[in-house]
Amino acid sequence: MRHAIHDGIYPSGSLLSLRRIATDTAAPTLDRVETALRDLQGDGLVTISPSGRTRVAGSATRESRSEQIAAWLRFLIRSGVYPPGTVLPSQLVLARILVSSGPDVVGAQRLLADQQVLVARHGRRCSVRRVPAIPVDDPPVLADLVRALRARSAPGPQPTAEATLAACRQTHAWWSRRTIPPPRETADRTATLTAACADLVSRAALAHAQDQEVQAMLRHTAVTALAEHPEDGWEQTWRAACLGALVRLLLLDTTPRLPSQTLTTAPPVETGTGSGSQLGTST
Repeated sequence: MRHAIHDGIYPSGSLLSLRRIATDTAAPTLDRVETALRDLQGDGLVTISPSGRTRVAGSATRESRSEQIAAWLRFLIRSGVYPPGTVLPSQLVLARILVSSGPDVVGAQRLLADQQVLVARHGRRCSVRRVPAIPVDDPPVLADLVRALRARSAPGPQPTAEATLAACRQTHAWWSRRTIPPPRETADRTATLTAACADLVSRAALAHAQDQEVQAMLRHTAVTALAEHPEDGWEQTWRAACLGALVRLLLLDTTPRLPSQTLTTAPPVETGTGSGSQLGTST
């Protein structure tokens, strides 16, 4: 367990489950695990609450969280999700879709402003610089992203709305509790969300074809689903929670218009420009 903590398999701040540790270490009994945890507490590597909840000591600092968020926003900007001159979503919406606190989001935006990527003005939403200090790709075409999402999805029936919402809730619960699940479980929930993404993005693109902000939010969702999965378990859990938050936003926006509880195949995407929708800008 000491090696696992030092190697980041059990990241700082994460909850430690006795049964998972017993499985990971092939411990013969849970008593052995509890004894090991007490030893690690004595070494200052874990903290054990009066109720018995155990965490890896040294939870992530606000600065490191802001850096993590800034790195992801930088990737999205480089990928053309938010082209030069684009106004980013409000701080409240960013905190929601990045499953992060408002101060951490503000810290990330300040970092990117210092790096000449964003323009930050008091009382106004941040925007991408007209000439940012990083290379930026052309905005990806939503129809191409939808095709890529469908190609990435496993063959078979589309997930139901209930299954999709369940995956959204599970990924959020993992991150809010700072619990890193086994990689297979993360992959399964991410696969469910990715399969739902194709139809949800396609439907929302048609319903909000004249809204540039929604188009950016849809690119954000699709690129998050298609991005290479990080190797770090902590980053995997956060990224899955971000995808779950985005998918939930789309699902709740489109569910009233679904003819059934199954997310059926939507018509081809048509994109446009303009403004006027509440999706991605509401609280």
